[in-house]
Amino acid sequence: MISEVSPQTSSLFVDPATKISFVANDDKGALLDGISVTLNGVLHTASSGLTIEGPDNARKVSLGGLQANRSYHAEIKVLDAEGESDTRYLFFDTFDKDSFVVEIEDYNFDGGDFIAKPVIIPELDEDGDLNWDENAYLGTEGYSDIDYSDKNEIPQEVNHRYRPFDGVATAPALDLDRPVFLDAGGKDKGVFDYSVGEIEEGEWLNYTRNYPKGDYLVYLRQAQFSIEKAISTLELVTGATDEKDQSTKLLGTFIGSESGVEYRNVLLTNKGGTKPIVVTLDGEQTLRLTQKTTDENDTYLKQNFLIFIKYTRPTVELQVSDAVQGPYKTDSGAKIDEAAKTITLGQAGTTQFYRLGGVTARITDIRLVGGDVVLSYE
Repeated sequence: MISEVSPQTSSLFVDPATKISFVANDDKGALLDGISVTLNGVLHTASSGLTIEGPDNARKVSLGGLQANRSYHAEIKVLDAEGESDTRYLFFDTFDKDSFVVEIEDYNFDGGDFIAKPVIIPELDEDGDLNWDENAYLGTEGYSDIDYSDKNEIPQEVNHRYRPFDGVATAPALDLDRPVFLDAGGKDKGVFDYSVGEIEEGEWLNYTRNYPKGDYLVYLRQAQFSIEKAISTLELVTGATDEKDQSTKLLGTFIGSESGVEYRNVLLTNKGGTKPIVVTLDGEQTLRLTQKTTDENDTYLKQNFLIFIKYTRPTVELQVSDAVQGPYKTDSGAKIDEAAKTITLGQAGTTQFYRLGGVTARITDIRLVGGDVVLSYE
């Protein structure tokens, strides 16, 4: 039985120095080679990265080496001497907590208006009425088919709490608490993190912002229950944002898979979901989130926020270890020529094991040149 798994699944903004850890309990004893963690598709075992301590009936397992600004999926497996097994799935990210975020419920209002630096306020004022602040989106009213498009024409107070005058359904999200909402007072002070639901195909929301200049990977935070696949698209509005029939340019697609009640990060990719899309932003622009899936039950698909993670083009690195099973570390003395696709390093004098990291590549040639070792890769 796998227990004491850390970090908690669906955790946000985990410190990259954190280690994945868990305890493997078994009355017959968990096998050392039967314990594994597959992290973003890479298998880690006792001979390749896992630290395993304690007696065989209560093994403490940990795995380090997390990188910043990554969304992680870990599959933890344990097998005992009798062939019995247990599996846990862990989802979390190491995003920078200062990353640019757009709350799904904070779409445009009053025909293309937006708030450059929105504040978070309690839902109700001292009299128990809907609160209001000129720098908050709470209670603002959007123009249909200009700021948003929604097929729900009659708002109902119970599920339209954040934007009660619009057709867009909003209710407190059942996601893990984020620091920005806790710092504003949290649920005890009536401060809630809202999500959008009652999603139908063809609906959309516009988000005008002063986006920081740069290249970004974009993630949509959502939860989907009993829906095998949910598709949304991100578009750039290229026409006037205060008029109907706005022109747009497709940027990419979010392809969500079933997560139950847990919220997960869905990466913006190409239509087939095979390649991440890098979005370039600069200053005041309007993005549109368009729904391509209908939640027939109005309760099983919830969307919380968009997060923009700064993208740096990956570069190849040479990793070295004294043992084939690792641990590996970056060889800082290697000279890498990415244009020629060569790596030059001195002869260490002892047996060393090397591998390439950073990008998907393989070594195609090894030769000696003037006393140095030159590796070619592709």
